[in-house]
Formats: sequence, C-alpha cells, structure tokens
Amino acid sequence: MNHTTNYNFNLPTDDDFYDIAQQNENWTELDTELKSISNTASSAGSGLSDHEAKSVTDVNGVHNIRVNNKKIQYFDGTQWKNVAGGGSVKIGDVSGAALAKSGQDVTITWSDPEDVVVEGVTLAEWGGTKLVRKVGSAPSSETDGTLIVDNTVRDQYASTGIQDTGLTYDTTYYYRFFPRTTGEEVTNGTSLSVTPKATQVMSVVIDQTNSNPETCCTYTDDATGLSAKADEIVEFIGAYPVLMKNGEVVGRLKTSDFSKFEDGTSADISSGSAGDVMICFPCRGYKISTDANNRITVSITDEMDKTGFSYKAFMRGSTLKENLYVGAYEGYEASSKLRSLSGKAPTGNKLYGAFRTIAQANGSGYDMLSYYPLVYLQCAITLYCKSLDVQTAIGYGYVDSNNTAPHQTGGTNTSGMFYGTTANKTSQCKAFGLEDFWGSIRDWIDGLVCDSSRNVLTATQNFNDTGSGYDNVGSGGASNVSGWISKVYGDNDMAFLIKESSGSGTTFFADYGLLHAGCVGAFGGYWNHDLSAGAFCLHVSYTAASASHAAIGARLMYL
Repeated sequence: MNHTTNYNFNLPTDDDFYDIAQQNENWTELDTELKSISNTASSAGSGLSDHEAKSVTDVNGVHNIRVNNKKIQYFDGTQWKNVAGGGSVKIGDVSGAALAKSGQDVTITWSDPEDVVVEGVTLAEWGGTKLVRKVGSAPSSETDGTLIVDNTVRDQYASTGIQDTGLTYDTTYYYRFFPRTTGEEVTNGTSLSVTPKATQVMSVVIDQTNSNPETCCTYTDDATGLSAKADEIVEFIGAYPVLMKNGEVVGRLKTSDFSKFEDGTSADISSGSAGDVMICFPCRGYKISTDANNRITVSITDEMDKTGFSYKAFMRGSTLKENLYVGAYEGYEASSKLRSLSGKAPTGNKLYGAFRTIAQANGSGYDMLSYYPLVYLQCAITLYCKSLDVQTAIGYGYVDSNNTAPHQTGGTNTSGMFYGTTANKTSQCKAFGLEDFWGSIRDWIDGLVCDSSRNVLTATQNFNDTGSGYDNVGSGGASNVSGWISKVYGDNDMAFLIKESSGSGTTFFADYGLLHAGCVGAFGGYWNHDLSAGAFCLHVSYTAASASHAAIGARLMYL
C-alpha cells in the first residue's frame, strides 16, 4: 500500500486572472498591468520558467513560503518564521473504522493514516495510533479515558481487529482514535460507540392476512427500527465459516473468501483431506407463535433457557450443544461419505436412508440436515430479509427452467456471506454462508415424518425412515395439502409447514409446499423450479423406502 499523500503548489492560471479582472473596477489599468506582466515574461525569456522551477522545499521557498525541517514557514521581510501553531503538520485520520460486538466483547478494526508528503518531502510521518475508550462521552484527548492500545505497526488491526473484552452490559462505550506523527503531533480522530446487550430478542411479525410478502412483515422487540438485512441482525445470528475435520474446527475461514483462513493463508477446501467447509451457528433459541388475528411472530434470542423458546435446533436429545454446523455446500459423496467441499458436482439419486448412512459415516455427531436446524435457518432468514419472498430479497438462485443439472459447488466462495441476483435465474444464491440454500438441488431433511394418519413426527436424534420413537407434535390436517403457501401452522414444532394453499410465486410465502400422509420431506427446490424454490419450499411428499431422484441430494450437518 502506498502510504503517501502528495500536495502541489501551482501558479495562478488564466482563469484565476480572469476572476480577478471581473472583480476589478479599473479595467483599463488592470489590462495595462496584465500586458506589462506578459511582456516582461516574454522579454525575460527564461524568467518565468525559472520561477516555475522553484519549490517550497528550496531554502528560499516560493512567494515567501517554504517548508523547512518539516515545518511550514513564511518570510516576514526580515526573517523566516513558523506559521501559527509552530508550523508542524499533523497526520490524517484513520479510515475504515468499525465495531463488531459479541456479548461482552467488542472487536475494533481500522486502517492507519498515510504519511503527508509534499514534493517528495515528508512533512508528517505516522508514528502510531492510540485507541482510547470512555463511558459517557467520546474521549476528548488521548489521556481522557482508558487506553486500549498504542499501535505502532501500521494497519496491524485492519483485518482481524483488536478485542476489548469484559465490558458491562447495557453500558454505552465510546472509542476514539488518536493518530500521531513521529514528532508527537496528535490528531483527534474518528469516534465510535457501542452498547453491549446481555441478551436480545429480535422479532419479525408476519401478517398472514396481507398477501404482499414484504409489507406483511414488521420488526419488533430489539429489531425495532432496523432496516431489512441490517448488519445488526447478521452480527446477532453470528454465523461464520470454518474448516472442520472429524468434528473439530481446524480454523475459521474468511467470510469474504472461503478458500482462505482468517490470517490470509490458503485453506484446502476441495480435496477433502483437510476437512469440510461448514457454517457455524452459535446457539440461539427461536419462538414461533400465531395470534387470533393470523399474525405470526417469529423471534430469536441469544438468552439460554428463555421461557417459550425452542432450542431443539441445537439439541441432541436432552443435550444442548454450543454450536450447530451446517455444510456450506450441497453434499458430495466421496469414499462413501457425504462431504461439504468446493468444486464438486452435488450428489443426488440416492434414497433417504442411504444419504443418512453416508452422512453418519463421517463419525459421531454427523448427519444430513435435519428438521429443527432447518426451522431455525428459516427463522433467521425471515428475520434478516424482513420479507417472505426471499428469492426477491436475496436472489432467485439457480432455478431457471432451462437448467438441466445442479450447479457445481464453490461458485460463491468470494461472494461474502450473502449473495444473489434477480437479474437472472442461472446464478447461485447464498444466505448466512449457505450456498444454494434454495435451488440447484433439493435436500432430504431428516427427523421429520408425516405418518399415515397425517400426524407430524419429529426428532433431534436416532433418525430413521418411519418416525419410530419420534415425538408427535400435531396433526397435518384432514387431507393432503399441495400448492403455493398462503398460510402455515406457525408454532415451534409445525413451524412453516404448509396449512393452506391459495398463494402464488409472488404473494404470501411465495413458495410451493406439500404435506402428504406417509411421507418424508425434501427442501429447497432444484435447478429448474423457478419461483417455487425459496426458503419455505418444503415438500413432505416422498416415500422414504422407494423415492430417489437425481434432483434430490442432502446437506451435511454436525451437531
């Protein structure tokens, strides 16, 4: 990076003289004077060229101004004097300053300022940046508050940042940067503030009587006042990519480039020998409730064991896990194991139970994506989008009617944690780091069975084809339901399963759903499913023992 700023001192231009002339009442006198200057310059030959060749860094300066010993000076007719303030030049401000909060910890990132250089002479050389914290108001000076760091390595915290830990909940902290020169000239720089929260509840209310999938959604609780797709929601969910091998995290990956670790070194995300690319979701509870006016409130909290909230997405039986890991990519079979690797053609055309077998072949804790983790992801995406039409909010995904096969994995590696377009239906999509969460290929969902009596059976462990040993969480209705979703069951267990079907690809939930007796489910639509393949596209309409299709695969999960 070039850490210099160049300044040039230029002679007046013709336009400058013209501006002076416009303000001068004695046109004749000014005209005579300008002609005299012009004639003098012409007769002098090289006089004007000699003047232009002079520099403010010369000992005699230009127009009685010079730069000497890193100070700006002027000539008063007798001697050279420093300008007000001693003539010292201050350094500029930091750039790209940002805060990211996580519980009682805050991570601060920034880039340090450039040196100030005039005509090749350094007037102000960066010597360091102090970061100071204060409660109540922004620090007014480098000694007004608690020193977090005195950084003397340029841009040391530009990428990974520095952590300020152990903060007090519900207290507002102010931070200010104080860059300085090697001569100790200090600049009062950027200030930031943050208020750590002990716990939060972020909610979105869905009015099922409003067919507009965007305007039917309203933020409430701690999401009140936020915009759709706000950074605060992304930080609250807290998802991030990792490389995982044998149930252990090898390292965190860059959110901007999954092929690199956070320190910038390359990560093997395609061979399989180094592990699988997974998205880590820190434990959260969700709550889905429906009132008498057909309004569904979808809430997520980072408080543990909060009354009314479900934590089944992070549970194995009665054991609550700290994190849920979901494959960043559609599953690929290698050596009879389901993997999450870049640069692979997703595997399809296997029975429900066969995919379970190759997922569990990775070891204890591994499965294909199951029902309650799916419900949590649906809640998170709804909260993020503030819309039920996620294909419009994020992107259509790989769902064009002319597509004939799933998209190879890894096409969004450098596209951040969210990606998509509505310009076409041949581009992949990405939500919370999950590539092709809808579109490309449909995924079997374990732990969900609608039995022959249309009872909905669910589980968080001991998955099987028939629902044996599962919990009965409610009735799936008096008859099979298929169509564009207009109303869902809207509770913690039945969640977004289709209840009524009078919608379309652009109204209500804007996705196609099915709930049939004696069936298991597959999620997300596939490569040519057009508008039906969004975050609510769950087809509970397949017979586990006999249904297999090239367009149905599975996504790896570790819990």
